[in-house]
Amino acid sequence: FGGCLSMFDMGSDLYMIWFFFHTGQKWFALANVTFVAINMVIQIVLVLAATSKMKTSTRIKEVLYVLLCVKAGVDAYRVATDAETEEEQGLDTLIEMSLSKCIETVFEAVPASVFQTYATFTASEPSRVAFVSIAISITTTSFTSTTLSFDFDLSQKKRADHPSQFGFVKSDARALTFVVMFLMSCLHVTSRVLACALVAVVNPLLLGIYLAVDNASMILFKVARKDFVYGILQSSHLAILFSCLERVGSKFMIDFTGFIIGRHPSEQGGAYFAWCMVLSPLSGLGAAYYYTAHSDELEIKLRTELVWAMVGGSIGFWLVFVAIFIKIIVERTSTPFTRL
Repeated sequence: FGGCLSMFDMGSDLYMIWFFFHTGQKWFALANVTFVAINMVIQIVLVLAATSKMKTSTRIKEVLYVLLCVKAGVDAYRVATDAETEEEQGLDTLIEMSLSKCIETVFEAVPASVFQTYATFTASEPSRVAFVSIAISITTTSFTSTTLSFDFDLSQKKRADHPSQFGFVKSDARALTFVVMFLMSCLHVTSRVLACALVAVVNPLLLGIYLAVDNASMILFKVARKDFVYGILQSSHLAILFSCLERVGSKFMIDFTGFIIGRHPSEQGGAYFAWCMVLSPLSGLGAAYYYTAHSDELEIKLRTELVWAMVGGSIGFWLVFVAIFIKIIVERTSTPFTRL
């Protein structure tokens, strides 16, 4: 289902590119083309790296999966059928699928959602198609974050190697935990996308500065703790560059989806994860206040009541599901997660 959803999301984005060109909004169309292109290029790099020791015909086939926008479905099938990792394959199938989904989320799904929401907020006549595309992207992003957290937590190897970090999903509440996590992620993504779009409508530069400072503070935090270089990259000549990309990508996943695995010590760590979860609703409320305070300067503006209803509603329901999630976990486990 997740693979089909990802392909459907890519299809909706391609349709929105056509829609923006067709309606004369070329800037938005080019922005979405850029997101799709960057995602594909990085996906191809990932595939080539993972198949570097395999025969040329196999590498070409894997690249074609990316170009035809079916890689998500192929990866999901391989994981679902427990396909064995070939000896020459550079990455485990689950790890490759996880990296592929994270790349799609960071470089295509979330940026496209923000830009399409921005375009909707600034349009004189918002398109219903845009709302559908945004909803599909948010659903896909949330499902990706939830399934990745589930796949890692249910991994017997992960549970054996890191019992204090994995194992919060219990067999007697899998379905309930998944649904709560999914809804929690949906609301988290929605509030973050709304916040970014609202600030961008008033002052795009301010949004860029905020994101830059936020990520820079994370990098300084990791450097101060002397764990900036990502563990599996210690021996790489490009360790600093790849570690920077991994740290920023991981933070992006946490900030926009509430990616639970991000609390692992090798990722952002429990303390920084908790800080991100506190900052998320505060930044959403701040964005709503900033937009309404400057709305008189805008030619096309949303009603104040609508802005607060959208942002406040998504944050409020998110807090409700966070409380339900914590209650489920506290009743069934005693891992450090419950003490955040």
